[in-house]
Amino acid sequence: MPEDQKYIYYAAGETNEKIDKLPQTELVAEKGYEILYFSDDIDEFAIQVLMKYKDKPFKSVSSGDLGIEEEEEKQTDAEEKEKTSRCSKR
Repeated sequence: MPEDQKYIYYAAGETNEKIDKLPQTELVAEKGYEILYFSDDIDEFAIQVLMKYKDKPFKSVSSGDLGIEEEEEKQTDAEEKEKTSRCSKR
C-alpha cells in the first residue's frame, strides 16, 4: 500500500469482475491505491467490526467521501484562498 494512502479501501460485490467495473473502484485505482475485494457477505461485516488495521481505518469505495482530493481541486482551492487574502488586504 502506498504511504500516502490514508485508508484501507474495500469494495463489495458479487464477483471481482463486477467490482472492477464500479466507477468508484476505478477512481481509487487510478490514484494507485490498493483495494480489498469482498465477494462474500461475511467479509463486509467483518471489516465493519474491525474498523481499522494498524491505525489505518477501512473505507468503502461506495462511501460518499473517499478522502481523495484531486490535484486540480487542491490547486484551485489554493488559488481561491490566495485571491481572498489579497482582496481582504486592500
